Amino acid sequence: MYHQGEIMNIGIILPVNAEKRQPVKLPGFLRMFEAAILNPGPLEIQKIDIFQGLRLVVCGVPLKNKDILNNEIVGRRLRNRIRRVFEEERAWPLLEHPEIKGLYGLPDYSFDDVVGNIIIKRFPDVLFQLRGVGDLSRKEITITGDSAHLEYAIKTLITKVKTLNILLAENSSAPHEAEQAFLETGIPVHITTDPDVLNRSAVWIRFPNDYAGFDELPQKYNGIIIDLEAARVVDTKCKKIYRIVVEFSERIKNKIGCNILDGWKEGYLEGAVIAVCSSMWDVSIYESSDRLGMLLSFKA
Repeated sequence: MYHQGEIMNIGIILPVNAEKRQPVKLPGFLRMFEAAILNPGPLEIQKIDIFQGLRLVVCGVPLKNKDILNNEIVGRRLRNRIRRVFEEERAWPLLEHPEIKGLYGLPDYSFDDVVGNIIIKRFPDVLFQLRGVGDLSRKEITITGDSAHLEYAIKTLITKVKTLNILLAENSSAPHEAEQAFLETGIPVHITTDPDVLNRSAVWIRFPNDYAGFDELPQKYNGIIIDLEAARVVDTKCKKIYRIVVEFSERIKNKIGCNILDGWKEGYLEGAVIAVCSSMWDVSIYESSDRLGMLLSFKA
C-alpha cells in the first residue's frame, strides 16, 4: 500500500556500452574458467526522480559480449546481483530492456491496453491537433463504434462541430445520448446506416468495436480517418498513415535522457509509468496521464 510522502521506485534493467572484444575460445580443460572471462563488470546504478514521489532506479549491465546471456553460471550470478539492488531500493515493477530480454526472467509485461485507453479517452486532443481540417464548428464529423464509445463521443463533440453523424450497422440501436444532446444544444446529431454520409464528412472517427463491414469503406473515403483501435491517423487524400503515440513530456524526457529512452517499444515505458502512478495515486489511468503531462504525437 502506497503512503503519502513515500517514494515509488520503478526498476529498469538496461544494457550499457562496454568495451567490445571478441569472445575468447578456450580449450576444453579451461572451460571451467569461462565465467571469469565473461564477467560483465560492476553494475551501474542510477536514480532519477522523474516526478514527485516517483523515481526510476536504473541498473546498467555492461555487456562486453552477448555470450554472457547464454552462460548459466554468469547469468545466475548477475541475476543475484541485480536482485539485491532492486530489493534494497524496493523497486517494482522491474522492466527489462529489449536488448537483454530474458536475462532476469521477468514476466512479459504489456502496457498496450493502458496506452490504447489513453488515446481513446483523449481522442479530442488527436482531433484538434490535426492540420488541414479547418474550423470544426463548420465541419461534419462521422463517428462509428460501440454504444459506450458513441455516447462518450457525443457528449464530447456536440458543441464543437457543425453536425455529428452517427454511422451504424443495419438493425443497430441508436445511442440514447443523441436525442438528449440535440435537445440541449440544437446541434444536429444525424443517425444513419447509409455509408454515403462519409462523402460530406471531413473526419471519420473510428472507435473500437465498430461494425466489421465498415472495414471496406476507407478505400472509397476521401478524408481523414482517426482509427482509435489501431492508434493511427489515415489521410486518404495524401495516402499517408501516422501512428498516434503517447510520450513523456519534454521535461520528463530531459530528466531520463536518450540513453535510457532509446530502444523500447513505443509507449512501453510511458504505459508502465502511467499504470504505476494510477495505482499509487488511486486515480484512473486517464487522470494519471494528465497529471504526468503525457503528450500525444503523430509519427509517420
